[in-house]
Amino acid sequence: MSQNATTSSARDPLKWWSPTSMDDVKGGETVGGPTSKPIEIDLDQLLQEKMLKAQSFRDGAEAEKVRVLAARAQPNAYQSNREKVCALEIARKEQELKSQRELSSLLAATHFREDKEEEEEDQVDVSLRELSGEEEEAVKTALGRSGNPSQVLASNEFTNIDMMKKDLDCLSGLNWLNDEVINFYMGLLQERELRLNPGKPRCHFFNTFFYNKLSKDAGQYNYNNVRRWTIDKRLKLYKYILDCDKIIVPIHQGVHWVLAVVDIAEKRLDFYDSLGGADNQVLRDLARYISDEYKNKRGTEVDCSGWEQRCLK
Repeated sequence: MSQNATTSSARDPLKWWSPTSMDDVKGGETVGGPTSKPIEIDLDQLLQEKMLKAQSFRDGAEAEKVRVLAARAQPNAYQSNREKVCALEIARKEQELKSQRELSSLLAATHFREDKEEEEEDQVDVSLRELSGEEEEAVKTALGRSGNPSQVLASNEFTNIDMMKKDLDCLSGLNWLNDEVINFYMGLLQERELRLNPGKPRCHFFNTFFYNKLSKDAGQYNYNNVRRWTIDKRLKLYKYILDCDKIIVPIHQGVHWVLAVVDIAEKRLDFYDSLGGADNQVLRDLARYISDEYKNKRGTEVDCSGWEQRCLK
């Protein structure tokens, strides 16, 4: 190394020199001379530049990372917004349905009140009045043990049944009800039905002999035994029992009374037994009877075997 370079380095260790051309380098040794020029480098500035470049690189990397994360988050944000929109739409539809149901209920209640008011205006007062003292005494005498058992206490022109004192005796104590009491009461109910709904009664009441003739006496179903029970002459004040809403059938089962109801309006057959019993054969017989009645009286085929059947207490 030349003396000039050594002297320069001794003066400032942060500065060094380098050849200005390849001619100054020979055999791997640097040859100093008047043509060589020293190059001064400020290490502080160099470090600052490198630090700035590194910071710029880190900023770019961070920016790229943020961009990638934003790109990844964008579909999730879209999905989240879509779910929110769907939830709002579902809530809106549910509110509409709720409002419609409330409106329907309000309208139904309004119509019900109007219909009920009209029915109340047209309804005949059938409430029972209290018995007078004289009538109370007559009842006690009729149900008492003294007196003539064959005395006729009441007559029903509609059924042509006379109610004698011995018949009413079955209403007291633990006595068994007889046919005459049941049939007399069925007649009273039918008479009242015709009075309240002349020409088109809502209910028809058979007597206790009907089901016996239909099925019980012969041990099997026989429509011909009761075919004429519902002709015009027998019905008197109306034409078809099929025009009624319900048909009432009292049935005696040896030691116990039950009741069957054919609900034509609802297409249903009900069996009532206070002891909780059930007799599906009775309901099947009555369903077959209604089908035969349609065929015989109206010439139409109606299958009632599929009607709902219930056994109730």
